[in-house]
Amino acid sequence: MRIEPVKVEVILPEKLFDGKDFHDNCEAMNRDYLVTEPEVRDKGIRGFFRRLVQKVTRFLFKGYFERQNAFNADTVRTMNQVLRFISDNDGAADRAYQAASKEAKETIEQVREQECRRYDTILADEKERTTEIFDHTDAYTERMMTRILVLEKEIEDLKKKLEEKGS
Repeated sequence: MRIEPVKVEVILPEKLFDGKDFHDNCEAMNRDYLVTEPEVRDKGIRGFFRRLVQKVTRFLFKGYFERQNAFNADTVRTMNQVLRFISDNDGAADRAYQAASKEAKETIEQVREQECRRYDTILADEKERTTEIFDHTDAYTERMMTRILVLEKEIEDLKKKLEEKGS
């Protein structure tokens, strides 16, 4: 008698990994890994024949059931180790995320400080240029005021001369 392998359709979830589903599946595996015969509850002749078939089946397939149970137990132990590994490394992933987040915040702060310094330098340069322009404007205004006063004085002098000649 040859036993054919069972084909199982694998449906990939939308999410790559769901820790809760994985944990629930591991619990189900821990609970259900042992292959046992169902208890015969029938009484009478029907129950007698079922128990007889069960004993014959157990005798004929004892090695198969033992190998299957051993494989199931190995699989469950392996999955429990994977679950422990994931649980242990889940904290490491959080710590790595926190470290990367902290580094990114520090980099952003450094860039912000550099930009503030650059802005302050530009502002100081503009203030210096503006001060130079005002200084030049003030000096020009002073020269013009002096020139205006000189011209006014000359106009007054000319008016006096004209009045003296006209009188």
